[in-house]
Amino acid sequence: MSKPFAGFPALVRAYPARTAVLSVTPVVLAVAQAANAVVHGAQSPLVAAFVLAMLCVAAAATRQSLASFRVETLEAGVDGDAR
Repeated sequence: MSKPFAGFPALVRAYPARTAVLSVTPVVLAVAQAANAVVHGAQSPLVAAFVLAMLCVAAAATRQSLASFRVETLEAGVDGDAR
């Protein structure tokens, strides 16, 4: 039986700093900007566009990082089987 497919928790364990920078930081930035807009009464369409953009950046960066990690995991499994 093959090893289970590498998922997000495995990515966090293997690369915590990279995952935090690429996945968590844009979400925190979006929440902080939304809170700042509510406190200071900024224009909603601009804030909504920024929040949406940051969430899209976080999703895209996480997907790319996870895909790269899965390839690394699969390649490590193939190298380990060959020995």
